[in-house]
Amino acid sequence: MERLPLLMDEIFLPLITKGAPEDLIKLATRYEEPGKPDLLPLDDAARSRAAKVFEGLSAEGFRALGVAWREHEPDRTGATMADERDLVFSRFVVFFDPPKASAGAAIAALGAKGVGVKILSGDNERVTQHVCTELGIPITGVLTGTEIEALSDEALAARLEETSLFCRVTPAQKNRIILGLKHRGHVVGFLGDGINDAPSLHNSDVGISVDSAVDVA
Repeated sequence: MERLPLLMDEIFLPLITKGAPEDLIKLATRYEEPGKPDLLPLDDAARSRAAKVFEGLSAEGFRALGVAWREHEPDRTGATMADERDLVFSRFVVFFDPPKASAGAAIAALGAKGVGVKILSGDNERVTQHVCTELGIPITGVLTGTEIEALSDEALAARLEETSLFCRVTPAQKNRIILGLKHRGHVVGFLGDGINDAPSLHNSDVGISVDSAVDVA
């Protein structure tokens, strides 16, 4: 971030952060309103309005990040977790990553061969359900990372057969799902392309990647 020249004895510069909108909204106390010069209090009504915008974007298949900021001293050289408080929520940054046109037919072909498909995603459930609908993937059950965190390995394994969609999952939780499926006698293939996918690619029976993946994958 480029520093502005000092025009007075004391000046504050913005510390900008981005992340999951629902987390930033919780950490913010004020927000920016387009067309209004003053910051507004992020009260319950404003939080509800922001949550509805986020839910609407997700339901349409858009991935969204929240952007927030707070002022800090000009001689600050770094940031810590303690700085993530009293933020000003600024805006949503929205991405659209449509599935490939051939993906639906490929998944249907797998089903015809007796291969079941389960989706393990870090995205929220609304975005993932939208993608599944686009591809014609039947949703037989949904588990979120928060719900998985509360389950023992035995309890998770008991839910795996009835669940086809796992959302907001961490890399470690993906690995737990794969090991649980193997423990139940399934031959498991895993498709991944990122650094965090490496443990799951290694622990699956068949690790599948793509030519644009990171080297470790």
